[in-house]
Amino acid sequence: MADASGEDAAVATATHRSPADAAGGLDRELFWFGVAAFVLSRVYITLFFQPQMSDVEFYFTKAVQVIDLHRPIYGPESAGKVELGYPPGAWWLMALPRVIDPRPWTEATHQQVLRGYYARFRLMMAAIDLASFALLAAALRRLNPALAACGVWGFTLCSFALAHVLYDKTDLGVWACVCLWAWCWTRRDATRPLDAWTCLGLAAVGFGVAVKLVTAVMVPFLLIGVWQTRRRASDLAWGASIVALAAGLPFAVYVPTSGSDVLLFLARHGGRSLQLESTYASLLMLVYPLGVELRPVYEISAWHLAGPVVPAVRLAATVCTYAGFGLAIAWAWWRRAAFGEPLAFRAAALAPAALLCVAHVLSPQYFVWGLGVLVLVGVELRDLRRYLALLTAALAVAALTTFVFPYHLDEAYRWGGKAVAQPYNLVRAFHWIPRTALVARNGIYVALVAWLVTRLLIMPAGRRAAGRGV
Repeated sequence: MADASGEDAAVATATHRSPADAAGGLDRELFWFGVAAFVLSRVYITLFFQPQMSDVEFYFTKAVQVIDLHRPIYGPESAGKVELGYPPGAWWLMALPRVIDPRPWTEATHQQVLRGYYARFRLMMAAIDLASFALLAAALRRLNPALAACGVWGFTLCSFALAHVLYDKTDLGVWACVCLWAWCWTRRDATRPLDAWTCLGLAAVGFGVAVKLVTAVMVPFLLIGVWQTRRRASDLAWGASIVALAAGLPFAVYVPTSGSDVLLFLARHGGRSLQLESTYASLLMLVYPLGVELRPVYEISAWHLAGPVVPAVRLAATVCTYAGFGLAIAWAWWRRAAFGEPLAFRAAALAPAALLCVAHVLSPQYFVWGLGVLVLVGVELRDLRRYLALLTAALAVAALTTFVFPYHLDEAYRWGGKAVAQPYNLVRAFHWIPRTALVARNGIYVALVAWLVTRLLIMPAGRRAAGRGV
């Protein structure tokens, strides 16, 4: 008779689940109540919620310029082209609601067409949100059925707390790519380096680069995991080619008309100063009471910090970002003997979250996927108490984000259709209340990411390497 434990271990290796996970039971009642809560919350956000922050009118303006006025996209305004600080994948999300609207745009019909565009854009985002949630829930069930219900509730609550930025930005496109990758990766055969699920997951990550670049930080860890299966250079080359094609083809569409201008958005975002929400800005806010000169300034469509010390900190942010990820990739390659499943999955999932800790730009909508990946990879803690602590902290991050953005950001916000004065605001008064909330938000988030990196990557890799004598 075959050894049952051996069979369980083989199945676990192939499906990214441990024998303990397979034995763990799904709380179906809690799980499906969580799914129902998600759906009801999205119906409310789609049909009744009025966000304080929205980029949809900006998207509409760009879509009209390209689709109705037939101006070429990706180029300087001085050349008669449409400047756009987004990659092509994000542009397609902006363009689709206008493309499917049969009504012609004119100056006279502007408001009517704008209202239709706004409704279609939000419905599109709701559909993407629902599909992403289905993929997330399926991935959670495969990773750890015993904690899947908690994960469903955790993501529902965290994302609902971010409702002001959920359907009025393009970041759900990034989150959809991450969820598709996660679902594929939990279904892949880890004994085969490039099965169909692996290829589809790599393509999802690649297309995510064409939406917002952020998934690029996942690629090295995934490729090391693919290489580790058979340790053949051809596997590495094929995996990298899949990612490159999925990321590059959307850009290639615009090369004939725009040439290298399709990459102008890189210079736009790379030239930004310290965004007000970034962790570096929070560090400066800590010393602001000591007399350090700081002031918020609005530039490149966002609020940033200005002051004598900001340029030096901005330089340090660049060094930390590139050096930090360079060292992480070098560490993963050094530990490559231990970097199979599930370490490659964990590292790739945590990479976007870590990016928010070290990047000089951090907008509130980034937490849609920044907290989502923590909910996803957190089930790998395999401990209910720790996972609940993680979800509670993530919810605190989401709540503090909304406390500042939009309710304590500027001099006023709208409530019940009326403007409500907010004297304790961040960007006009630089008040200590929103400053403290922002510092606390970033502190909790950085601590969460550091804790997960330690528990899920450093400690397991060290134990495996020690066991193999590496």
